[in-house]
Amino acid sequence: MVSRPKEVILTPFALRIGKDVVIILEVIPIRDVRGEERYIVVVTAKGSRPFSLVVKDMEELEMKLRAELAKVKLMEMAIDPVLLNKYLGR
Repeated sequence: MVSRPKEVILTPFALRIGKDVVIILEVIPIRDVRGEERYIVVVTAKGSRPFSLVVKDMEELEMKLRAELAKVKLMEMAIDPVLLNKYLGR
C-alpha cells in the first residue's frame, strides 16, 4: 500500500484578492458525504468577523472570496455615502 504524503498548510497567512487582502486563519480538511475532499476555510477580510467557506480548491476559494468582498463593499457603501461616491468615482 502506497501512502499519500500529508499536505501541510501553515496558518495564518494573507492572500491578495484584487486590491484587498484577506487573512486565512484556519484550513480544515474534510470529506463530504460523497467522499470528496473539501476544506473549511476560516477567513477574515477588511476587519470583519471571521467567517467560514467550504471549498474544494484554491480556484473556488478565490471565486467565493471575491463574492464575499463584493458584499462587504456593498455594505460599506450602504452605510457611508462618502464611500459610495468614492466607488462611483464622484
